[in-house]
Amino acid sequence: MKIEWEKKPQTPEQQRLVNYLTDHMDIVFDLVELSYRHNMYSIALTPKSFKNSFFTFEFKKHPSSDFVLILIWKGIRVGDALPILHGHLNPKAI
Repeated sequence: MKIEWEKKPQTPEQQRLVNYLTDHMDIVFDLVELSYRHNMYSIALTPKSFKNSFFTFEFKKHPSSDFVLILIWKGIRVGDALPILHGHLNPKAI
């Protein structure tokens, strides 16, 4: 399973976040599988802080395809924070 980012991560902070997801792809796989099994539209996680900043990873089913959108927010809650990166993965490629 590979994440395709809309824009290449440019800052060290963005690269750390991409590395975190890459190192924890088992969690990504489990969350995507869980959301499909229970027919959830989106699911999010907020790990421990990265150097005093919190980031939330949101996985959201695209409404018209099998793609899963990945949104990384700077903050604890989805939507109340600043979007940092976004991309997608195709669960059929799992």
